[in-house]
Amino acid sequence: MFIRVGSSEFTNVSLAVLSDGSANSAEVIEEVQALGVEPFSTITYWWQIDFADGNNYVTVPASFVYEDNRFDWHSLSNSNITVHWIEGDITRGQDILNLANDSLLKIQRDLALPALDTVTIYIYPTVGQLQSSIRMGGATWVGGHAQPELRTILLAAPTGVEGQISLERDLPHELVHILLYERMGDQYHNLPTWLNEGLATLQEGVPNPAYIFELDRAARENSLISMHSLCASFPISEEDALLAYAQSASFTQYLLDIYGVGGVALLLDAYQEGTSCEGGVQRVYQRPISQLENEWRWTSLSNPNLLDFIRPLLPWLLLGLSVLVVFSIIILLSRRQHKE
Repeated sequence: MFIRVGSSEFTNVSLAVLSDGSANSAEVIEEVQALGVEPFSTITYWWQIDFADGNNYVTVPASFVYEDNRFDWHSLSNSNITVHWIEGDITRGQDILNLANDSLLKIQRDLALPALDTVTIYIYPTVGQLQSSIRMGGATWVGGHAQPELRTILLAAPTGVEGQISLERDLPHELVHILLYERMGDQYHNLPTWLNEGLATLQEGVPNPAYIFELDRAARENSLISMHSLCASFPISEEDALLAYAQSASFTQYLLDIYGVGGVALLLDAYQEGTSCEGGVQRVYQRPISQLENEWRWTSLSNPNLLDFIRPLLPWLLLGLSVLVVFSIIILLSRRQHKE
């Protein structure tokens, strides 16, 4: 039996166990986690039967969606968005659909990202139900997850005001990841984490006040994380991860304020062409990420570290000081000769 998950080029091959008796049957048992199957992905499979005489027969491939069928899903769609939810009536489904549609239009306008053909959204009532679904695929994300390759978003949001606030924050965030994948294609995973998450966090309809407090605290205590270390991934601990999201959003907002959407678009182009995290910044902004980070700290945060800011300029300051000293000596000598 041959098994392929989604659009992956890897094919899992397993030998079937044949039953005895007049009616032969074949059985293959595979662990979902071992195959790395993400929720709601498409699984394609086919059989190859080898006979004793050396001949073989290959069946036509068949497919099915690995969906969470533990729940009765309600569904609602428009031209390019499909929403599935468990709790609530048709009004709730329409509210989610309207929020997704408005968020897509705003993201495309704000970040100059391309239109999206399709996106599918699943809303669980609780984080626990969402996590149990995701763990079946071998992952352990919390709260929400976007699967850009599948154009699928999984979120947890109860009914009521609390759930609506959660949706207005989390749904635009995850949609940014989907739209960035639409723009970047296979190079999506080459995006620096700080840029990917920074752009997504800035589109959250209800900003998280914890970001402001955490960023201010880290700035006052001089415990900010270097942006270079946020190129590949975010910290694991909850407190450090919160700071990483806050920094990424603030740093990305600084780039948008100073260089505009066009500057960020050039940065996306650089990463789409395979440039490294450091290389993309150097190519677009003509200076290393460390210097750009110092400029952001100086401009955007309440207590900039002056030494960090001027350190990249020290060679030029020393050169200027040397020239000034030499120039002063020449003037003094010329004045002395004039007096003599």
